[in-house]
Amino acid sequence: MKIIPFRVITMLALMLFVASCTDHEVPEPEKVPAKIKTLPLKHGVPIATFYVQFEDLGNIPIVEYGVVMSTGVAGYLVALPTVADEVLIFSEPANNLDKKTQTQNKTFADANYRAYAKLSDGTVVYGELLKFRFEPG
Repeated sequence: MKIIPFRVITMLALMLFVASCTDHEVPEPEKVPAKIKTLPLKHGVPIATFYVQFEDLGNIPIVEYGVVMSTGVAGYLVALPTVADEVLIFSEPANNLDKKTQTQNKTFADANYRAYAKLSDGTVVYGELLKFRFEPG
């Protein structure tokens, strides 16, 4: 009976071990978009102040946020404004859940508006739609 040298056995064991190893893919973390809330505006003449607040920053970077709106006179407003309509971009960084504010030097009688956030993956998330109607006093 012939004895197999130890080096040959070791080499065969190593080859079997390497062949049995499989690459394991590390799963990507679940993408969670930001959640943004539209807050009531403060209307003055000639300045309007808009407010938004992030409820969750998610894990997809926020590249821009603010308010989309349709302003003018009721009956002639876009019912559900998007980033294709009038946009007020906020300048404060979106790095916490504090209330954010931005003013606009514009006079209008009525407005449909909502918060928005553009994310780095190209999606846009929106807050709820709010309506402002000027009530003469």
